[in-house]
Amino acid sequence: MKQKIRIAQIMMGRLNIKGKDKERVIRIIKDIDDFKQICANCSNEKIIAVICFYIMKINNTSIKIEDYKVFIENKLNEKSCLTIITKICNYYQTKTIIL
Repeated sequence: MKQKIRIAQIMMGRLNIKGKDKERVIRIIKDIDDFKQICANCSNEKIIAVICFYIMKINNTSIKIEDYKVFIENKLNEKSCLTIITKICNYYQTKTIIL
């Protein structure tokens, strides 16, 4: 978990994510026990990048993956983002039903 948070902090610094948005990213990372439940073939970096993109997109719908080096480095594209975000939503929905 500490490694994931450290990766996120570095990524958020590069993406200029601050304040409440930073807290949201960390909260999502902490909520998901095992990233392999979200995407078995994805690196932690890729999943964290998608979480960052999701939070940024909430605030600014005009942002594009290709405008950010961090997203390109982690091989993000619209399909991978949509797939991972959908799986995160499903994870939360399943978690809520179980509780």
